[in-house]
Amino acid sequence: MNLYVSKTNNKLNTKELNTEFISEYICLNPIYNNVTIKNPNTKILMDSGAFQDKEKEKRLTLEQALHRQLKFEKK
Repeated sequence: MNLYVSKTNNKLNTKELNTEFISEYICLNPIYNNVTIKNPNTKILMDSGAFQDKEKEKRLTLEQALHRQLKFEKK
């Protein structure tokens, strides 16, 4: 079993956070789109970000969520 650790920031308490060197299995979320991955061997699982779309009026359709994921993946 592989545990994918979530990375949502590049820093923690002003110090550089390189979670991908602790575990090469990382989960990224398009809501947090300024995350940098420095380990070229990292295996990435893409989260949809659906749980962060809490307000009913702001929730994305399935197509919009997929577009957001694909746009983030290209980045």
